[in-house]
Amino acid sequence: MKLPGAYASVDFRHVKNQYIAVFWANMCAISYGNLIGWLSPSLLLLLSQNSPIDTGPINTTQASWLGSISYLGGFFGTFIFLVIIKLLGRKIAFCILAIPYFLFWLTVVLANRLEFLYAARVIAGIAGGGTSIAIPLFVSEIADDTIRGMLGSMLMVFACFGILLAYVTGSYMTYKTAPYVMMVFPAALFASFAFLPDTPMSLMSRNKAEAAERSLKFYKNCTGGSKQDIDRFETEKAKLYSTIKANQEKGEKLVWADFTTKEARVGIARGLCVVLLSIFCGSPVLLNYASILFANSGSGLDPSLSAIVMITIQLIATATSSSLVDRIGRRILYILSSGGTAIGMAAMGTYVYLSFKGTDLTGFDWVPVTSLSFAVLSCNIGLIPLVFVVLLEVLPAKIRTVAATLCLSLISFFMFLMVKFYPIIAEAVNMHSCMWFFALVSVSGVIFAIFFLEETKGKSINT
Repeated sequence: MKLPGAYASVDFRHVKNQYIAVFWANMCAISYGNLIGWLSPSLLLLLSQNSPIDTGPINTTQASWLGSISYLGGFFGTFIFLVIIKLLGRKIAFCILAIPYFLFWLTVVLANRLEFLYAARVIAGIAGGGTSIAIPLFVSEIADDTIRGMLGSMLMVFACFGILLAYVTGSYMTYKTAPYVMMVFPAALFASFAFLPDTPMSLMSRNKAEAAERSLKFYKNCTGGSKQDIDRFETEKAKLYSTIKANQEKGEKLVWADFTTKEARVGIARGLCVVLLSIFCGSPVLLNYASILFANSGSGLDPSLSAIVMITIQLIATATSSSLVDRIGRRILYILSSGGTAIGMAAMGTYVYLSFKGTDLTGFDWVPVTSLSFAVLSCNIGLIPLVFVVLLEVLPAKIRTVAATLCLSLISFFMFLMVKFYPIIAEAVNMHSCMWFFALVSVSGVIFAIFFLEETKGKSINT
């Protein structure tokens, strides 16, 4: 059985278990999306006189802390789970990831004070940081080069589905009922990884050669006894041992000199650019304050419904990116994504500016949802989902895990700063200035992609 389109040369029977494993791994991406998406509809309720917690309505400062504090947890979570992944392997790390997500939803159901929600958001944020490093590493170690881009970008597809689900349940189910729906995903994550094997590279790094070969047979679907399966397994095993040998020849211990080679410096610089552009294009604001953005834009459309429309478009965009990333390549997607985001943000900024100046915008209520949806569509075709693909492809194999962790920790750190201080900055300089800043950053993404981003489509990264 062959896959369609650009993957026509790939026999699905040879990669079936890779798809299955990545599907279950992304249960934690859905959980992370649930965590992010919970905030937008819940803030409208928590800020109102009908607040479901005993401490009463929260203020703007408390709302900014509630939104941002999970990313502070994510900053530390990347390092915590780097240690867990190194010592215990990918399999155990995924099982552990399920616990904080489950505890967060249990806290939402039981908590009657804001302080408990703060604590739960921090704990779940730690899992979010772990998710951002665990899934890309897992995919890079089990996926064939021909489908690695698609499987890697699935993280954002599942995360967007999680956000959409949280928006819908948060808007149309009661505050205490919606969490029970969300608990299904961490439970499914834990149950599935109880049966999936660890990655071959992870097992080899812990001197479990026999288990690594069994894992390799599973993920490459070489479990049959036919000559073709045996030959394919021997080929894949030779690749695995060649990679291990190459890493051993370079030296197993990381030293500072490994980060100062030209290849490492260029890779880290590109990785940092990809990370920073994904944040300062405005994506954290769109994700966390969607309902409030629409409410403050001057549009008469229902903010919750507008937010759901926007995140639905985001889901479509990430799914489109997943199908295109191995067809047309990373650079073209990045250029289109950055340019489109700039146009959408600039249009939104202009509308808000005219509204701020008192211009009669009757009949133009559709502009905020259209411009922000276009920005979301654009940034989710490339700027956001490609972070988790390109980052691991531009970094040398020896420093990949540590360097990727450092880069991904910056995502959580800068998301914390942006989500925490956006309401304060927007109040000080007005929302239109923020939108125009995001547009300017997106324009710089076009320049970066044209002149500095290496095309890594189909590139072997485990050597």
